[in-house]
Amino acid sequence: MSKYRCLCGYVLHLSTGNEDYDLMLVRNSNVESTAASIEKSAIDSNVFFEKIDENSRNVYWCPECKRLYVSTPAFTSNIFEVYKREIRLHVLST
Repeated sequence: MSKYRCLCGYVLHLSTGNEDYDLMLVRNSNVESTAASIEKSAIDSNVFFEKIDENSRNVYWCPECKRLYVSTPAFTSNIFEVYKREIRLHVLST
């Protein structure tokens, strides 16, 4: 069973790939080109996922401390960029 331990100690169980904290970061251009391919012709599910996966990143979200772990571009890598949640008041200028 695949697991990932967050810096806060929470253990993310990654065995099924359907957990709420197992996410994917996809470029808008990939979504748009995939939608264009679907409109032009029927594509099978394998092609759909290949197109969506191009240049995408795996993201793990810790439900305990809200850290994001973003994979490096190579999916086979165990190197992640880590982002910790900050809460700030943003005032938009007009």
